[in-house]
Amino acid sequence: MRYIFGVPSAGAGPTEYEDWPDVIGKDIIFKKTAYQKSLTGPYVDEMSQAAEVVAESILSVAGREDDIYLFGHCMGATVAYETASLLLREFDIHIKALFVSAFISPDVPIEDGISDLDDDAFIEEIHGHGTFPEEFFIKKSLLKLFLPRIKADYRMIEGYVDKDGFKLDCPIIGFFAEDDEEVRPETTEGWKDYTTASFERIYIPGNHYSYYKNQKNIIEGIVRRTS
Repeated sequence: MRYIFGVPSAGAGPTEYEDWPDVIGKDIIFKKTAYQKSLTGPYVDEMSQAAEVVAESILSVAGREDDIYLFGHCMGATVAYETASLLLREFDIHIKALFVSAFISPDVPIEDGISDLDDDAFIEEIHGHGTFPEEFFIKKSLLKLFLPRIKADYRMIEGYVDKDGFKLDCPIIGFFAEDDEEVRPETTEGWKDYTTASFERIYIPGNHYSYYKNQKNIIEGIVRRTS
C-alpha cells in the first residue's frame, strides 16, 4: 500500500487536511495525523514526544512493506522530519520521501517567538496570521478551549533547534512561497543537509500564508512525485 501522512502546523490540528483525500484520489491513501492527543491536556511540548505520537499513528496502519510519504506544513515540517528520523533509527522504516512546506530547516532557531506573550497579545498575534477562521476569535468559548493547546504547539517549536544533523535517505521536497518574509531562502537552504538523497525546492506564488490558496497545486505536485 502507498500512504501519505499529513502533519499539521502549530495550532491547526488534523482538520487542516480535511479536503486532501478528495483531491489526492484513490491511488494513494491519505491519513491525517495529530501530535496533540487531547484538547484539554496534558499537552505535548517536546519535539521528541510529538514525533513519537505521530510515529505511533503511522505504525498503527502502515509498516515496512508499505510505501510511506510524510508531508508537514510549517511547524509540521519539523515534526515530520523528526518522525521520519525516528522511524528510520528505531524501526528501520525508510520513508519514500519527505515533503515540507513553508518552514525553516531544523538547524535554524526560531527568532522572535510568541509563546511567552500573555493571552491577549498572543491572540492578537495569531489573529494577524490569518490561519484561523474568524469564527474562532469571535466565539470566546472556542478561544478558551483551544488556546492552551495552541500555545503548547508554539512553545514546542520555539524551544527546538536540531544539533544532531541526522540524515534521512529519502528525497526532501520543499514547497516555499516566493514572497515569504518569515521563511527566507537562506533559512531553508539547510534542508539539503538532512538527506543523503536529493533536495528539491519548489516555489509557489504569494506570501507565507498563501499555502492555503495553493493547496491544490501542492497536492498535485506531491502526487506527481509519488507515482
